[in-house]
Amino acid sequence: MIAFLVLAHQSDIKYYEYWNDIAKNEHYHVIVHIDKGSHVDILALNSHFKFLVFVSSEYVYWADRSMIDATISILRKAIDFPEVRNIFLLSADSILLQDDKSVIAFCESHGTYIIGAQNNIYQKRSHKYYFFKGNRYSKGFIARALDRVALSFQIWDRYTPFCGSLKGPQWLMLSRFDAEAALKIYENSAHYLDYTNCADEFFFQNTITESSLRCPDRQKLIYTKWTNKNSPDFLSSKDIKSAFRKGYLLARKVKR
Repeated sequence: MIAFLVLAHQSDIKYYEYWNDIAKNEHYHVIVHIDKGSHVDILALNSHFKFLVFVSSEYVYWADRSMIDATISILRKAIDFPEVRNIFLLSADSILLQDDKSVIAFCESHGTYIIGAQNNIYQKRSHKYYFFKGNRYSKGFIARALDRVALSFQIWDRYTPFCGSLKGPQWLMLSRFDAEAALKIYENSAHYLDYTNCADEFFFQNTITESSLRCPDRQKLIYTKWTNKNSPDFLSSKDIKSAFRKGYLLARKVKR
């Protein structure tokens, strides 16, 4: 059994119909995290989208520890299903490109699939306590400005059990074994994330063993297209067809 864990916000409700249809497949569970700031009625969503499992936690802010907290909350829910062997972490604007046989074969051949690249600058940022937790208190331009200021207020070094130099997207695939290992590390070390910038882009990359990162180049997990350094582009139908032909399992971002 495969679980798709979807991080969603208020504006993502339009995607739920798609994921509800995916969840009808006997091989899949779909668990959706709703940001508390969305102010949506979970009971109403459960009654309308009968194949989805909804989880809600505290407010979620970009580049903040709350991103990891939200991910951990749906990861725990997935582990509650004993039949789940593989877990995908995704955004709501992702789509599944391949059929269930291809998805199952991909899971069986990889187990865990994480993209991580060496980033020494990022390692330096991740190893410092910052004076501000910018995104916890504000959003947008102010939060980014505070983050830049915070880099000048490095108080002391702290090297955590998982603060490495690997950085990558938070959209990935975990085996059940690695998911359970990540949960244990989180429970023992979560406090280290309080003042860490973009924790969601290094937590899994540096908690899961390096051997999990050794995936054949010919196998591709998720297709994205970048012309803006801050966020991937919305894909056209031509982009989606191209990703499918190239053998990608998933693609984002897709408009609904």
